[in-house]
Amino acid sequence: MILSPSSADARPPRELLLRTLSLQDRTELQHLLNRATRLPVWRGRAAAASLASRLAAVPVMQAPRLRFDAEACSAWLEAGAAARYGIDDTLCRDTLATTAGQLVDLLTGLNDGDAPGVWQAVGALRQVRMWRTADNDGADGGGVLTARLLVGHKAVRICLMHQEPRDLMPSDDTGVFAAVEALERIATEINRECAVVFAALSGTDLERR
Repeated sequence: MILSPSSADARPPRELLLRTLSLQDRTELQHLLNRATRLPVWRGRAAAASLASRLAAVPVMQAPRLRFDAEACSAWLEAGAAARYGIDDTLCRDTLATTAGQLVDLLTGLNDGDAPGVWQAVGALRQVRMWRTADNDGADGGGVLTARLLVGHKAVRICLMHQEPRDLMPSDDTGVFAAVEALERIATEINRECAVVFAALSGTDLERR
């Protein structure tokens, strides 16, 4: 995973860590800080007032997640979307070196809102893209997945590990079935990585599985 922009040695600003607080947690913390500012015996009441003011101005970062409905996707593709995106029985794991463009176009359409009941980015997640890859001979069929997150008012793009054809389409399905399988795998990988990023920003220890 790559976080961009970032610096390996730079400590994240405090606001970035506060963005992952839930609305309820932030409200409770702000209430406690406001009470602390009214305690004359507490020497740090000025600092508490400053922190409470800053906390109120920091937007909440909602957990990023991708919602994908495989059954709805199958029905949508069968109803005519497959023809619009050029998806037919030539799309399969063994032909991705030449047909991956169909999958990229389909993913682009879904991210543009072509079927909101099928594919929907929620919370801090804004966009998912697949970048095709190839070896020296021009044949690969795999790709690199990226996800754009909104952290406060700043956009951050995370990059996942390279996906080979067998990662995207582990079965021998073709056509619509292969497309749905690939989208389901993409959604799973994106959600796993988003969960790790969100946990890291909130200081929670979460391992990839």
